[in-house]
Formats: sequence, C-alpha cells, structure tokens
Amino acid sequence: IATIAGFILLATLLQPLAERMVVRAIIWGPDRKFLDVVIKNLHAHAPRSRHTALIFTSSLAFIVFAGAMFSLQAEAIVANLKVALGSDLRVESQLGGLNETALSRVLNRDKARPRGERIVEDFAWASWPMWNVDPPIWTTRISNLVRFPRSYGAEVVSLTDNFLDVTY
Repeated sequence: IATIAGFILLATLLQPLAERMVVRAIIWGPDRKFLDVVIKNLHAHAPRSRHTALIFTSSLAFIVFAGAMFSLQAEAIVANLKVALGSDLRVESQLGGLNETALSRVLNRDKARPRGERIVEDFAWASWPMWNVDPPIWTTRISNLVRFPRSYGAEVVSLTDNFLDVTY
C-alpha cells in the first residue's frame, strides 16, 4: 500500500507538468492562439483538477492493486494445493496398505490407451512411513556421523523411480 501511496503522490506532483505537455501536444496549427487561454484556465482550476486527479488516481490504483491481489491469491491457492497434495489426485488408505499389484494393472491398462482417451497420464507409489510398519521404527534422524551441529528428524518412505516425474 505504501508503494501505491508513493505513486499517487508522484502522480499528483507531476500532474501540472503533464497537463501542460498534453495541452501543447494537442493544440497546434491555427488553434495555437488559444494556448495561453487554455493554460490560464488550467491554472485557475488547478485545485479542483488536483482533487479530481487524486481521487481518480487512487481509485484506479485500488482497482489495479485489488486485481493483482485476486490474481495472486488464485495462483497461490493452486500452488499450495500442488505442494500439499503433490499431484492432481492422491489415493491414501488409513486402514491398511493398498493392493499395489491390482491397482497398477488397472492404471497401466488406462495408460496404454491413446492420449485423447486415457484418464491416467502416469502414476507413482509411496510406501507407509517407517513408523507405520510392523514392527515400527519410531525415530529416524538424519545427520553427519558425529551429529554436529545437530541431527534432524525425518520421515522415511520408499518411492517408485518415477515419483518425481509424476508429482509437481
């Protein structure tokens, strides 16, 4: 908002100069004799013109700012969904492992169809985290051998080779 206020202030300061430049660009030829009258008229109405220009500039700046913010929010929502989900569709089971063999067979069958007819472009698998296997491994840490400066907790999962090609 400070940037917009600065631009409005700059536009207000440059308005008289811009008015004179526009008048000199528009009035030429036989109408040039009216140039002094038009400039005096602009000078006489300067306070009113300044207020009108200030209101117009701030309204226009608000519309542009609001439009940019709405556009940014729309892109941010899509980007956050991509980061959170990792792909267009994510299937996760809370009760037990998925039947990878049967699901892969169905997905590969759909991938073999012509490009315009298929639903699945590609797919990948990720395993349960190490703390969710039997017997569970509760602590997984990553560090150098001497654990200096410190070690970091990590959730370890196994991934198929194409995982990074399939996800965003």
